[in-house]
Amino acid sequence: MYSQTLLPKQIHYIGENAVVISVPQMDTISVRLLRYKRSKAINYRLSLQLDSLTLELERTWLKNDFLTNDNKSLQLIIDNTNERLEVQEKIYKTDLEVLRIKAKGKFKAFLYGTAIGALIITLLTAI
Repeated sequence: MYSQTLLPKQIHYIGENAVVISVPQMDTISVRLLRYKRSKAINYRLSLQLDSLTLELERTWLKNDFLTNDNKSLQLIIDNTNERLEVQEKIYKTDLEVLRIKAKGKFKAFLYGTAIGALIITLLTAI
């Protein structure tokens, strides 16, 4: 209901509480209501954007955790491979040393054999 007075007046209208105000006051209230609805819509939109950015941040954290775990597993594989290579290198060095010792022994036997053979030939030719 509209009135020409500047002050709102509370009345009873068809068994309900009502307020009688002037047209300019109604326009002001309508403008305020529209501003309120607009602010509420902006707030809701910003809330949705915040939720979206929060989800994106959580996805990035999960991706970071996944890559960190991947990096740790790769580092473990590298460490295991390095340990295996070190063990294999020690085995090869040991095998090489064993072969050197065997070769040294065989070479000495060869030298002794040739020396004895040369001695025998020398003795046979001297007779």
